[in-house]
Amino acid sequence: MELNNDKKLLFNKQLRQDENVPLIQIIDEDVSFLILVKEKLEEQGWMVVANTEAQKAISQYFDLSPDCVIIDQHLHSINGFRILDELQNHNKQQFVPKIITSQINEREARLTAYKLGADDFIEKPIDMEELTVRIERLLKRKKLFDQFVFLDELTPQENTKKTLYISVIDDDAIIRTMLIRILKIMDFDHYELDLEAFEDGLQFFESKRLEKIGEHFLILDGVMPIMDGIEILQKVKKIEKRRNIHVLMLTGRKSETDIERALKLGADDYVTKPFSIKELQARIERLIKRMK
Repeated sequence: MELNNDKKLLFNKQLRQDENVPLIQIIDEDVSFLILVKEKLEEQGWMVVANTEAQKAISQYFDLSPDCVIIDQHLHSINGFRILDELQNHNKQQFVPKIITSQINEREARLTAYKLGADDFIEKPIDMEELTVRIERLLKRKKLFDQFVFLDELTPQENTKKTLYISVIDDDAIIRTMLIRILKIMDFDHYELDLEAFEDGLQFFESKRLEKIGEHFLILDGVMPIMDGIEILQKVKKIEKRRNIHVLMLTGRKSETDIERALKLGADDYVTKPFSIKELQARIERLIKRMK
């Protein structure tokens, strides 16, 4: 699914100009729902990351610090309430609004959700306009909370930057060159970028780049003649210490099956081709700034 040109321009403009674009995280195994909600919420100028895998979602939550989380109650791998409980127990010093979605609007389920820390409970099928309004309300509450704690964070910080290894893996030489040029001019407070480009997955793994100690960010083309993007993700998933590997998938594939596989294999986000270089630049910038 693609945004129409006017909505894409709005999204791109807001992402580029506003350093505080809200990041919304959605945790749901229904890929059709994920694609629909991601598209609709990004029309509002928000940035959205989607997850189908519970453990990946929990790791991504702590890595990216989203501004609002939408969790489906009825996940097969783990009950949505367990995810909610885990996030609350490990994140007591921050206010991150959490919405539980459910196909069954029972009193007991609502009470359980609120007791575990949910800020809202919405029955499926969801009215997208209503969901947007509810998220806007919660984001305003978060903004107020963040203003109160801002002064506590104004303590001097040691100015040491960690190395972030960014690998661009794409068989299109033009895209590789453009992305490296864009990344070279980016500047981050907490990361020094180490950039390298590869024309296929085989070349990437032969370089043993993932053996370098530190955070890794892969910009990965989904369709390549030598080692498909999905094959790369499958190999990355087998790495024991893969928590420090973040993946942005670039794909021309529009089927829900391919997006579902990418998300289940650990992709943090996806962008479908054709895409605007400005849009991609903004998305990469926002993701890296969110990383801790």
